[in-house]
Parts: sequence; C-alpha cells; structure tokens
Amino acid sequence: MAVSRTITALVLAVLAPVAAAHPPTSGILAVGFLHPLTGVDHLLALTAIGLWWGWQKGGGYRLLPLAALGGMLAGLVLAGRGLGLPQVENGILATLFILALLLLRPWRLPASRGLPLAAGFALLHGHAHGLELPPAVAWLDFSLGFLFSGGLVMLFGARLAVMSRERGCEVLLRRCSAAVLLLAGLGLGAA
Repeated sequence: MAVSRTITALVLAVLAPVAAAHPPTSGILAVGFLHPLTGVDHLLALTAIGLWWGWQKGGGYRLLPLAALGGMLAGLVLAGRGLGLPQVENGILATLFILALLLLRPWRLPASRGLPLAAGFALLHGHAHGLELPPAVAWLDFSLGFLFSGGLVMLFGARLAVMSRERGCEVLLRRCSAAVLLLAGLGLGAA
C-alpha cells in the first residue's frame, strides 16, 4: 500500500504544474512526463523493453533500465545539440520489429549484448522526442519528466512479465505483445 501511495504522490507532483495558470514553461516537467505516453511507438517500445527486462535472468540485466534511460538521455542530448541521426524514424520502426522477435521467443542474450541493444533502441526514441522539442523549452525539466515517465513504463512492463510468469500465461503474453508490436510497426510504416 505504501508503494502505491508513493507512486501516486510522485505522479501528482509531476502533473500538478499542468493545472497551474502560468505560461507553458511552468508545466514543462509534466509535458516531459506525458510525452512518452502520447506516441504509440514510444509507449510500445518502452513497455516491450520492460517486458524483456522482466523475462531475463542474470545479474547483468538488473542494469537494463539504466542502459535504456541512458540511451534515451543520450538521444535527447544529441537532438538538443542539433546533432542528427540518420534514418531515426526507420530505426524506430526497426526497434518495434526487433523487440517483437525478442519477446516472441525466450532468447537469453548475454547482458553484454542486451544492454547495448536496449540503449540503442532508447537512443533512437529519445532522439526523436528531442527533435520535437521547441527551442525555448526548459530542456532539463522536460528531460527529467521524460526519463521518469519512461522508467515507470519500463517498470510496468517488467511487472507484467513477472506476473505472467507467476500466473502461467507468459507464452500468451509473449505472443500477444509480439503481435501488437508487429501490427503497430506495420501500421506506422504504412502511414
């Protein structure tokens, strides 16, 4: 119960500036928090990384969310500095397909390969969001909200993975998750 109260308090603290009657920069932390939740590709990728994290075994995978958040931050910094990455949108679509494959089969990549892969996926997503920022935005506030929200989405995915294993429906969740990622990738690619 105490954990859910803490999470609720944190979410309300982040979202409170949205209700304030001030210029848009006063709620930029909340804008950053909500930003990863407003794009289907980003929301699915972060949830999938969380699911993948939750299904992995081994000590090195404890660092997966930090690797992903580090990649997101690096992408935001690159975009904020005006440094472009080639084919970011195509790379984002590719992450959805690769994550679908990783979720569909219970492959156990060594952490030395899995962590950089997750960081690379997140780098592309962070860069894409960073490019969408208006120049006058309070970059640090946005980034804090963005990373906090991304971390929560990954935790949600990891918790789903653990629950599916405990309840004997891991295979079903793997298949459904992979199907959703594949369909979203196809839909976004056709758009």
